[in-house]
Amino acid sequence: MSKRYPDTDDGDEQCFVDLRATVKALRRKLSGYRALHDGLSDMIEGGRLTEGMIPDDYQWLGRALARNAGRDPGTPRRRK
Repeated sequence: MSKRYPDTDDGDEQCFVDLRATVKALRRKLSGYRALHDGLSDMIEGGRLTEGMIPDDYQWLGRALARNAGRDPGTPRRRK
């Protein structure tokens, strides 16, 4: 039995440790994704990445950036 979590056994305590490591790793990945998203958005808005450069992928990229920005857990949700 854990002193910190008296209603759990030692196996459950290990789950808490693993969960903290997982959350830390996910935060690093999210930070990297946000940097990628911001960089691509800046390139498009600044004219450094144009449809002429990537004609087959430009529209998809714009839609994907807009769609995934709304999925970021840091994005405020609108109430319906």
